[in-house]
Amino acid sequence: MAFASHLIIFFKDLGANLGLLSGLINEFTSPWVVLLLGALLNLFDNLMIYLDVAKKIPEPKVWQMCIFNGADSRAFSNTGALVTLVKIFRERRGFVLRIQKGYLGLSGAMTN
Repeated sequence: MAFASHLIIFFKDLGANLGLLSGLINEFTSPWVVLLLGALLNLFDNLMIYLDVAKKIPEPKVWQMCIFNGADSRAFSNTGALVTLVKIFRERRGFVLRIQKGYLGLSGAMTN
């Protein structure tokens, strides 16, 4: 059981920290597309967790829970916000990035 919880936590962190896909999508589309995909992933993640807790679906396997948590929508919302801020405030991007990353770290610490 301890291995399963560590595996789920690993995939949750992996999904939150790998913003490669969201960065590529943001590079070729508008930021609202990335934010919309993040919202849809968030809906899917929370719906699956709700269905599991409410016993509406059979108990998922560990790999299925890793997918639910690994498709973390925070990477999409973080990428959409950061890239948009850097494009808007080009001359002050270092300052903007420090504020944004500090905010994201604080909000992540409160939710975990």
